[in-house]
Amino acid sequence: SQQLRLCHTPQKQPMAEGDVCMLGQRALDHIVVGLPHNMPLTEGIAWFESMSGIRASIGGRHANLGTHNAVCALGGDAYLELLAVDPEQDQGPSWMGYEICPGRPKVIAWAARPTAALSDPDGQL
Repeated sequence: SQQLRLCHTPQKQPMAEGDVCMLGQRALDHIVVGLPHNMPLTEGIAWFESMSGIRASIGGRHANLGTHNAVCALGGDAYLELLAVDPEQDQGPSWMGYEICPGRPKVIAWAARPTAALSDPDGQL
């Protein structure tokens, strides 16, 4: 007998122990929340904590890109990144579309972890 197939359901990808969710064949690495350009990072950390009960930790600077960040774990190996304009870098933000100021904190990007086929032993990705 012949079966009618209405849609294709891709085979579910196995998840590694630290993976939170899969994006196709790759695991979620992190989600980037862009803060309004006039919101200092410390204020963004307080805003996120008031919304979630989770306090993000200061991360680092993105040299020559005009931003700095704070991060917090989402569970497993995934994390959330709060991205803010770095007042110590004169050129202003210049990547990930963050040149355009969001009117409120919002998700501006996400990243998937490379699979074994896309491994990055030299840390260049």
